Amino acid sequence: MALVQAYLHINGYFTVAEYPVIEASGRGNYRMVTDLDILAFRFPGAGRLIPDKRGGEALYASDPMLHCPHDQADMLVGEVKEGRAKLNRGATNPAVLRTVLARFGCCPDPALGFLMTLEKALGGEQR
Repeated sequence: MALVQAYLHINGYFTVAEYPVIEASGRGNYRMVTDLDILAFRFPGAGRLIPDKRGGEALYASDPMLHCPHDQADMLVGEVKEGRAKLNRGATNPAVLRTVLARFGCCPDPALGFLMTLEKALGGEQR
């Protein structure tokens, strides 16, 4: 996890690890249904200016493999695994993704409609 976070930090992202997804379970009670390994957010123009030890500054371009837009915000939802990768069910559940994106304020409600449609097509919540 530390290596992934360091990589994202170098590329201008703020990160949150092991983000819990919580749901209401009735009568004012709540429970954690899953967690997402890493959430990362990058503001427009982030990660470009890097100071050096001599008081100078260098411009840094983010890793082109990330395909992050330089003039727009970018958000990543990821699973971090060692060895053979297997996705956490929550990471592929449209209801979980819709909840996380809405809580982070990343997307306006109408933009989340495609996840609601996908969730219905898959037969409801799959937690």
